[in-house]
Amino acid sequence: MEFHQLIKILIKNKKSLIFTPLAGILLGSLVYFLPNGYTASGSIYVGRITDRNSHFFTYEGYYGQQTALSYTNSVLAFIQSTDLLRDTLVELGIPTTDYQIWKLKQSISVKKSGPQTPVINLSVKAKSGADAEKLWNLIFNNTDMYANRVSVQSDPSLKIYKVSENPVVRSEFKSLPLFIVAGMGLGLACLVAVTVFTEYFKENKNDKAKH
Repeated sequence: MEFHQLIKILIKNKKSLIFTPLAGILLGSLVYFLPNGYTASGSIYVGRITDRNSHFFTYEGYYGQQTALSYTNSVLAFIQSTDLLRDTLVELGIPTTDYQIWKLKQSISVKKSGPQTPVINLSVKAKSGADAEKLWNLIFNNTDMYANRVSVQSDPSLKIYKVSENPVVRSEFKSLPLFIVAGMGLGLACLVAVTVFTEYFKENKNDKAKH
């Protein structure tokens, strides 16, 4: 179907052309007024305890820095591990099913702040601000437990720390105009798709009838 044919068909169906975008706008507005989610964000510093009495740059200090950088990847892996997610669910009183583990993993965002920085940015999503803060602290505490359990066998000087005592909790941003435009666009897209498929099947049916 050519573009000008599609335009003609849409113009003929004026009611659908008006109703569908309006329905999309209504849907977008309803989604906008759904309860906001909350995000708790904070940073975790990975470090290695060295000789603090030295006032000069030493090999020990350089080694500690490089070891912390390398260990940061292990801490990232701990946060994303199934074992830690399962333990967190147990502490929250949630069944440790595959779906719940997947759902919890989707609510967590974790990454290094830079390739040569032993700082991890951790963000979690929840339905309320209190739940988001609680989840963030649980994940940090479990990560700290896992890190200590491993480092005690290799390098007890490796530690992780909260950069701030409490994570920053904020409500997720929503823009009503954006939701309205998105809803209208979705409505128009659905109308065009239905129109194209309807005309396509009509043409095929007519061609078969002729033969």
